[in-house]
Amino acid sequence: MLIRIIILALFTYHTAHAQLFTISGYIKERSSKESVPGATIVVNDSQIGTVSNEYGFYSISTRLAPPFRIRYASMGYSPQEIEISQAINATINVDLDPVSFQLEGLVFKEKSLQSPEAFHIPLDRITNGPAFLGEKDIIKTLHHIPGVKMGMEGFASFYVRGGGMDQNLILLDDAPVYNANHVFGLFSAFNVDAIKNVTFWKDFIPARYGGRLSSVLSMQMREGNKEKMKTEGGIGLTSSRILIEGPLKKGKGSFLLAARRSYIDLLMKPFEPENLKQGFSFYDINAKGNWVFNPKNSLYLSLFYSKDNLSEDEYVQRISSNRDISRKMNWSNKTSSLRWNHQFNAKLFSNTTFYYSQYRYGISEENKYLNDNTLTHSDISYKSQLKDYSFKTDLDFYLSDRHTLTAGSQFTIHQFEPRYFSHQDKVSHNSNITDEHYINQELSLYMDDKFRFNDHLSANVGLRMSGLFTDSKTYIFPEPRVSVHYQWPEIGLVRLAYTRTNQFLHLLSNTGLGLSTDLYIPVTGEVIPPQADQISIGISKDFAEKEFSVTVESYRKWMRNIVTYKEGASFISFSDGPKDIPWQNNITFGNGLSYGTEVLVRKDVGQLTGWVGYTLSWTTNQFEEINNGKPFFSNSDRRHDVNITASYQLTEKLLLGMNWKYASGNYLTIPTAFSFGIKGNIGNLVSDPLNINTLDYFGSKNSYKAEDYHRLDLSLQLKNKKRRKWESYWEFSLYNAYWRKNPTYYYIQYRTNTLLEEQPQLKKKSLFPVIPGVSYNFKF
Repeated sequence: MLIRIIILALFTYHTAHAQLFTISGYIKERSSKESVPGATIVVNDSQIGTVSNEYGFYSISTRLAPPFRIRYASMGYSPQEIEISQAINATINVDLDPVSFQLEGLVFKEKSLQSPEAFHIPLDRITNGPAFLGEKDIIKTLHHIPGVKMGMEGFASFYVRGGGMDQNLILLDDAPVYNANHVFGLFSAFNVDAIKNVTFWKDFIPARYGGRLSSVLSMQMREGNKEKMKTEGGIGLTSSRILIEGPLKKGKGSFLLAARRSYIDLLMKPFEPENLKQGFSFYDINAKGNWVFNPKNSLYLSLFYSKDNLSEDEYVQRISSNRDISRKMNWSNKTSSLRWNHQFNAKLFSNTTFYYSQYRYGISEENKYLNDNTLTHSDISYKSQLKDYSFKTDLDFYLSDRHTLTAGSQFTIHQFEPRYFSHQDKVSHNSNITDEHYINQELSLYMDDKFRFNDHLSANVGLRMSGLFTDSKTYIFPEPRVSVHYQWPEIGLVRLAYTRTNQFLHLLSNTGLGLSTDLYIPVTGEVIPPQADQISIGISKDFAEKEFSVTVESYRKWMRNIVTYKEGASFISFSDGPKDIPWQNNITFGNGLSYGTEVLVRKDVGQLTGWVGYTLSWTTNQFEEINNGKPFFSNSDRRHDVNITASYQLTEKLLLGMNWKYASGNYLTIPTAFSFGIKGNIGNLVSDPLNINTLDYFGSKNSYKAEDYHRLDLSLQLKNKKRRKWESYWEFSLYNAYWRKNPTYYYIQYRTNTLLEEQPQLKKKSLFPVIPGVSYNFKF
């Protein structure tokens, strides 16, 4: 409420003291009436202009005397120009026509109006690029952006500028998604068909976003076609998908429903032995509805649900005994967001959101063992979940053609259940149950001020005040954020940025893959929040005649109070019978440092589109209880990282796609020396020459550099003949086209030579050979 009063006061002041006239409205796609976010609105091909917000709303105020022209443009759409002949306030709604591919790109001065900190990922880069087993993946597209490192090969986990997986805020229609993985991370949980807009921040993060240290990935779901019913989908090797959209009332409201389901479990069944039944399946559902009450009020409801199920039933029968073991693992995401858009006037736009987010996983094992008529029957289960309830309001205030103010507040209740452990003996009815709950409350206020001093100098100054209230302690942190831009003639756009971020949760991970055994734990009085400071400086240059741009940026990031498992720690022990181990006994605190330089060459228009990225970086961590307190290279440290991604439109019906990636080997901890001893006394060695103990010495942590990584992916899209109401195309792809045997992990194998000496050998395991993919996609 306080923020609203301040904004309204500022609006009253500017109205009284400025002789401006304002043109505002909404930009939409002509055929579906869906909003077009990120469109540029430019006056007379000048630096005067603005960008539509995520709901397609724009407002531009000017003192220019008519007549003049306003140009509306967005990637993937034909631009449109409108003549303004009178100096009066006006509402102008614009419908843009989509194009299949754009030979004439945007004027590059129009691109300069967009935020230089945000990386906008065109959806055609995702849909037109190669796919793993035919599955398009938003998260894996991030792997090709400079500064973003992938985890293990083939998996969707990602690390940004030295940060951990939990340091990335992933938003779907403003609601956070805590585990964005299917199939242990082989695929992400987001159906590309249901997504309209993808924006990524990795250095300067606007003050409206908080709660993570390293990056923000914001995705908007499509709203649904307001004019007519449409259906599209695809059939792939591992899963199929379907999307249905249409009007609730023509021109007033629409709906969208998208679903995807795997059939990996069905493909596995013919190959399963009688005594071992395994099943794995995943599915996700996206739903959205919206209603326009009047030109100034709209309501949106978004729903998302994803779930993975893994099961294994094993039956072992012997002469006097039999054993029946049933194992289950599942994890799920659930989000819902209700958003109300309200336009107070031509200059003031608000969005109010209530969202709910839940992440849950569980592991269980039921063991029945019958031996000589003696029954042993036990049940072990481990569950964890995290819930968020949040209310937030955002205000966009368009003060003038050179000044935009955004502000807002957010209140969130975090409910943590990091562990529910149960071990039950169903014969004796004895049980051991551990349950743990935490409730934290988070309150944030923010303000972002974007202003352009002149045609060369502009800035974005923001401040976020974040407070966390736990049972035993209150944390309050200011988070200043500044980004200054100078458009240097003949050189390009020079940018200097500083960002401070805080995080109010931790992720404990043994694997770095985003598996369901990873634990989200809360901030408490003893477990303090992590914090990061980042500075960056960069320069970007647009080459309008060649229709491409070049960006070079250097950064340095300091991270404090980051948490990880102690060496050898685990959250469940089976050594002396199943028992739970408190996570508080397993963690250690430390600091991190990451720095480097990134280069990006990008081309978004023409028959050939794509980008080339290169990153040179260093990332070190230091924990008091790891590596004797000495700094060591992070597992995600890769000195050199090169990415090339491209699409080439050969003909109207034929599209080629290519991704190539090279990365220096990451750092691992492996034995550096071995000692041998006799088990027992010397007589044991005489009776059994192989009765020898081997002791591994690991030396410094992450002192071994793994083999370099490189991979080529190819794709070919072949469109079928278009009919009146039916469009379709085939897609063929090759993952790891030249069959590079990249290491997924390393292990030690011992071999005994002729002198009865055990010789250790380092072996690598490669999981992914060349993998073909094929899918059939349709739309009607």
